[in-house]
Amino acid sequence: MKKIAFIIPDLYNRGMPRVLESLENNISKSIYDKYIILLKKEPIKFHVEGKIIEIDREGRSFLSKLYIFVKRLIKLYNINKKYKFDYIISFGMTSNIISIIVFKYGKIKCKKIIITEHNVKSIENNIGKGIKTLIYNKVYNFFIRKLYNKADSIVSVSKYIGLDLIENYGIKKEKICTIYNGVNKDVIDGLKCEVLSDSEYKIFKNPVIINVGALSLQKGQWHLIKIMPELRKKIPNVQLVILGNGECYKELLDLVKTLNLSECVHLLGVKDNPYKYMYNAKVFVLSSLYEGFPNVLVEAMTVGIPVISVDCKSGPRELFQEKFLINEKIDNICWSDFGVLTPDMRDYGIEIDTIIKSKEKILESAILEMLMNEKLQDKYRKQSIYRAKKFTSYQMTKNYIKLF
Repeated sequence: MKKIAFIIPDLYNRGMPRVLESLENNISKSIYDKYIILLKKEPIKFHVEGKIIEIDREGRSFLSKLYIFVKRLIKLYNINKKYKFDYIISFGMTSNIISIIVFKYGKIKCKKIIITEHNVKSIENNIGKGIKTLIYNKVYNFFIRKLYNKADSIVSVSKYIGLDLIENYGIKKEKICTIYNGVNKDVIDGLKCEVLSDSEYKIFKNPVIINVGALSLQKGQWHLIKIMPELRKKIPNVQLVILGNGECYKELLDLVKTLNLSECVHLLGVKDNPYKYMYNAKVFVLSSLYEGFPNVLVEAMTVGIPVISVDCKSGPRELFQEKFLINEKIDNICWSDFGVLTPDMRDYGIEIDTIIKSKEKILESAILEMLMNEKLQDKYRKQSIYRAKKFTSYQMTKNYIKLF
């Protein structure tokens, strides 16, 4: 029997682990022996069928990170020496780098190394402040340029990610294959109708805007909080629900208190079943500064609610319209085929505060129009369900297996 190893940092956070779960569960265990190798020792929140192998915890200082990096290489080499894998699929930059070093340059080779990229690296690796961050970003960029072309195939989860790798990192075009992330519709349909608790129902009996994602700089949820005072002037009972946790929790909570929004902005933390909250909301809004391919948008569309997203790089633009480019705009809002796009929130320059405030105003206008127009809601609800059918875990798995 052929052996396949999935290499990923953890099965704890939502993004890549959710993709791995969908992919791994759909690969036949009668054809492949499946192994899931976790670089970090974290709680496991996703169901997988294969054997789980944990490597090590994450380092904090530069020296400890370097030590752990070398330790991971040695451990992964020994794991491969024991199991002799045929196929490797790695998830994310760290896993990709380690996988290429071990399986390309180690004595024991595998048939195929498939690495996957889930973010726009020229943005992700050039964001943040401080000397330490700058050093890490330069190191990561160096490894991408030197190693990624050594993989047999590079899966980009959006077309834009693939273009970014070609244009900014010198990756060979023929190495790159775009495979969109897929979701398990049957699972989502089964979970979305779960009953809300009494306290949850008190929130969701009102019109609810929902956002699901890590409370991090990348996800930009503060933009949603900042537009709530103006939205309440038009819709007094409107509520904002944010599911997730992360390093920005206190900052977001402080913003809620400063704006006196505790009664209408709810930071509910991580939920095992986010779909029932999406299902009971009026609109899903993505506020991210950057993305790769936001799975959560596909999940929201599968649930069957309208979706609005800032035009971040990358994913929403490709998801919302069949064509790669969208040109039709009304008041800087793109009312595209399957979702609504408002301007990207990433901006630089002297007048950045003025620019961002104007973009928040446009996002506010799009949300207000959606909440106050039932015909528009109905249209995008139907369009969401229709579009989501193209992004299934079955189709995603089928495309990966072709790479074998």
